[in-house]
Amino acid sequence: MKSTRAVLAIALCLTALTGCAGGAGGGGDQMSNTVYATHRIVRNLEQNLGDSVAKLNETAAGLESRVEQTEEQSRRLQGLIEENQMKLDRLQSDLSRLADALYRHMGLSTGISSVPANEGSAPMYVPQDDVVVEQPPMAQSDPPMESQPTQTVIPSTPLSSSTSVASTGNAAEDYKNAQNLLLDSKFSEALTAFNSYLDRYPTNSYSDNAQFWKAQCLLKLERYREALMEYDKAITQYPDSENVAPAHYYKGLCYMRLGQSSKGVESLQHVISTYPDNPAATRAQAVLDEMN
Repeated sequence: MKSTRAVLAIALCLTALTGCAGGAGGGGDQMSNTVYATHRIVRNLEQNLGDSVAKLNETAAGLESRVEQTEEQSRRLQGLIEENQMKLDRLQSDLSRLADALYRHMGLSTGISSVPANEGSAPMYVPQDDVVVEQPPMAQSDPPMESQPTQTVIPSTPLSSSTSVASTGNAAEDYKNAQNLLLDSKFSEALTAFNSYLDRYPTNSYSDNAQFWKAQCLLKLERYREALMEYDKAITQYPDSENVAPAHYYKGLCYMRLGQSSKGVESLQHVISTYPDNPAATRAQAVLDEMN
């Protein structure tokens, strides 16, 4: 706009000069026409620029309004996300309390008692409705079978208090009896049964499980140093077992209960980094999150 006014001022000056020189000859009329034409051009430019600036200002105002609307929608979405997260947290808390009540009603242990405050609330032992074991190897006198060893589901009906833990001579039955004692929260008797089982069947199909549950019995009995040694056996003697990741997880809990938090955190982080898809990694992360 300032440059337009400057051009207009120059044109007016030229007009004045032309008027002064009008008496000098006909060239003055030509100069006046030129100045007038220039003045019209400048006026047109000024009008066109004014319209363009107005349109730009209108467009900018519209964009600013849209940005404000978008920000308002983002704030609303953020509020909804936070509200839903709070509802989800409450739901998870309600589910956890419901699960605890259900376990207590069924007379089962969740294994979260006597845990230090900085250790989280991950369950130490989750009872199973059924114990899945492999069919034990056949004796030489048995007829051959066509397929590989099958999976047998053995119901985990608790034993009565009068039931003996003496060997039945059958690996599957002995393993089931030891498991039933554990499920019945008879941890000392279960420990004895798993010890006897491992003495009789050190290389049986169920031996890795028996070693792991032996360590679990010690954990439940709060004999943490002994439990650590048994978990190490479960890891080193049966490296291909599915119990290796849980054994590392429970080692972390044992260390924490012994006041060795740094070693406990190291064990839990090992589970997360080495077995990220294992459920034990999820429980380990939950404990670390609770500690933080």
